[in-house]
Amino acid sequence: MNFIKSLVLVIVLCCFSCSNAQQKERLTIQKPHVENNNSIILASKVKLYSKRLGEERELLISLPENYDQEIQNYPVIFVMDADHVAMFELTRSINNLLAETDFMPKSIIVGLTNNGNLNNRFQMTSGANRGSGFYENKASDYLHFLQHVVIPYVKMNYRVANHKTIIGLSPSNGPLHEAFYNQPNIFDSYIFLAADLYFNYSKSQSKGEKLMEAMKDKSHPKATVYLGMGSKDVDFNQKWGTQFSEYEAQLTAAKNENIRFKFDIIEGDGHYEMAVKGIKNAFKHIYSEDIWNRQNIYHVDRGNTPIDIKKHFDRLSAHYGFDIFPPESKIESQTRALLRWGSSENLKTASTLLTQAIEYYPNSASLHLILAEAYQKSNDTNMAKRYLKKAIELANKFTVKNYHWFSKKVTELNE
Repeated sequence: MNFIKSLVLVIVLCCFSCSNAQQKERLTIQKPHVENNNSIILASKVKLYSKRLGEERELLISLPENYDQEIQNYPVIFVMDADHVAMFELTRSINNLLAETDFMPKSIIVGLTNNGNLNNRFQMTSGANRGSGFYENKASDYLHFLQHVVIPYVKMNYRVANHKTIIGLSPSNGPLHEAFYNQPNIFDSYIFLAADLYFNYSKSQSKGEKLMEAMKDKSHPKATVYLGMGSKDVDFNQKWGTQFSEYEAQLTAAKNENIRFKFDIIEGDGHYEMAVKGIKNAFKHIYSEDIWNRQNIYHVDRGNTPIDIKKHFDRLSAHYGFDIFPPESKIESQTRALLRWGSSENLKTASTLLTQAIEYYPNSASLHLILAEAYQKSNDTNMAKRYLKKAIELANKFTVKNYHWFSKKVTELNE
């Protein structure tokens, strides 16, 4: 008899335990595991054939972090001569840094490699300065390849916004010149690094003179142009620095509102090393502070509201012609701070901001989890359970960046 009573008690306890467990949400995702450096994928590679060049060209393509779980379209940055002096890696790293700190949007980076050949194949002149062996006059062929093969491929396979930037360095500025003069509707922004404006465009005109002529033309489509040079190049030939200043003065006097330009001499840097600071300065020119105006926009504790944040990014989106979202990390850090401060007003603001942010990032497990916590702290149990369930569902589908924080928070909310 005692045995039967004990057995019944065990069964009842097991049923109660199972019932209790079913009431709690479960996190089944596995802890991220990195085996070795091969797990870090910087870019994918694809080969496309160019009839004009008569050969295959390899593209390097880097997508923004969380591309698969985000919904927005991204601007594209095309890097010429991507396998030369780490141009692709530099562009990718600087974009990641500036996007994470909200100085520019996340972007898709597309690098056009040169198959190990000399980078002068990108050049557009045919030896007017250095002899017929130096330049190969392939700039128009590269531009044709970009326009008719590369760009259609990228549009077909990725979520791209209607905003394209092209970057060249020294000889690989050739396609930029070619596009700006002859195909000005392809790109929105041009970054000329180690801008060799002093070489000839024709027997009677330098590339600088040709470029100034085009930049003064008020019928030219709207464009943003950055021209950078290392100060050591100026030290080598003072005339180059003087030309830079003269060109800047000419464009300022021309007052062409269609062209936003910046001339930049990078102090202490030489011809190629200037690319590091040059790329950063160029991005901050394209997405300049006077337009971006990011200062304190997230500080809802200083008078800003979630509506102000939305209006800010709606304005940026209208200006640049594609959807620009606030960085998820910024919203996450701000709302977690609001929850720590804990007043009813802070909880209400956090809930509003998170609900708004989830419209930008509907697949973000972290934002859903923080919103669940906000509702729990506000004693809204039903909404807390709803968003906790959704957070776990998303975590089991997508990558959670901060796994330890996420799993700990799920445990806390389940208690």
